[in-house]
Amino acid sequence: MSEKQEDLVRLQSRKDTIIFLFTEKEKKIEEIQQKENYFEDDILKLQLYKDSLIRLKEEWENVSQEIQEIIPITELSEEIIQEQEIEEKIRKKLLEINQILSSMEEEEEKKEGDKEMKKENRRKEDNIKLQNIQLKPFNGILKEYIGFRQQFRIAVEENENLTDVEKFIYLKSLLTENANEMIDGLEVKGESFKIALEILEKNFGNEEKMIKFHINKIIQLGRVTDSNNLIQLRRLLNSVNIHLRNLNTLKVNPEAKFIIPILQQLFPEDMQILYKRQQKTEEEESVEEMLNFFEKELQIKENIKEKTLNAEAKCFQPRNHQQFRNRGTSNFRPQNYRFYTPRMPTQRYQNPRWIPRPSNQVTAPSTFPALPAPPAPPPQKYSTGSPLICYGCGKTGHMKKHCRAQKQN
Repeated sequence: MSEKQEDLVRLQSRKDTIIFLFTEKEKKIEEIQQKENYFEDDILKLQLYKDSLIRLKEEWENVSQEIQEIIPITELSEEIIQEQEIEEKIRKKLLEINQILSSMEEEEEKKEGDKEMKKENRRKEDNIKLQNIQLKPFNGILKEYIGFRQQFRIAVEENENLTDVEKFIYLKSLLTENANEMIDGLEVKGESFKIALEILEKNFGNEEKMIKFHINKIIQLGRVTDSNNLIQLRRLLNSVNIHLRNLNTLKVNPEAKFIIPILQQLFPEDMQILYKRQQKTEEEESVEEMLNFFEKELQIKENIKEKTLNAEAKCFQPRNHQQFRNRGTSNFRPQNYRFYTPRMPTQRYQNPRWIPRPSNQVTAPSTFPALPAPPAPPPQKYSTGSPLICYGCGKTGHMKKHCRAQKQN
């Protein structure tokens, strides 16, 4: 057997192997194409099949070229036709794989675009929700920092749809007075948000400072001595509960022995006696049980009053009518004029014996036509006064103090 024949047999076996591998890849590709939905594993397999088909195509071209150089001219046409058929099949499968991969890429891009749109819409919705949520501004008061920090963390800081720049702008809009001065001067950028939070935590988030603040506030609370003063009792209970809740947030146990006597002394003695009377043992004494007892007693008193009391209402202070009384004495008594009804002024007609003067003439209102005044009497040189009458003797010409008859008697 000559060398050319051996080479031809060897090349023919390589050719058959390439055809066998191609048919196997073709079957697997057709199985994937029959699926309605493609998964990530299918995409990876298609990419691997694509790479293997490209290698098979290159190897097929090399083998075909070597065979064409060895075989006789009579068999060359059949070899070229077979080579073109296999090569077209490989190219066809490569095109199909490229179409599937490109369609999958378009779908992924579309999904990513939809995700971006949804994210943008969600971001707009979150911005609208933030505008609807009315967070109370923080002005630097230490007791209000814990509540402000918790609300801001839930509404803004943990919101993934907001950028750090937007969070910083929103934080700056919620700070006033002393708190705003601390972060004043920071640039409007994403890094400033974390810096601003660190500054606030350093100045207002010091746990030891806040614990001392709330304990001092509990000690400084005013004592209520009257158990019937429900408004003051309600204010006291609200203040105590606020400070104890803040201490619990700071992970401080308010069940210390020195706090219980301080809280008991803030309430009236009769309520303290009732609490001690219902208490079984001193070991079971706790702040929570004591406050629950005082809360129940206060609710019972409020229910008896049959009226909801406003803890924020001002205390009633009766007026002292003496301080509103005029310094000067007056003989005016309103009860003497209770039947008095005001009326429009009427025109006074002149007495015939009255001497008219320019300042005493009566004029009508300007809105009504003036009435003609009656003619004035002729002026008199003297006044015709009535004669003197004595009320003692009844005679005329003298008065009672000059009466002789009275003096004689």
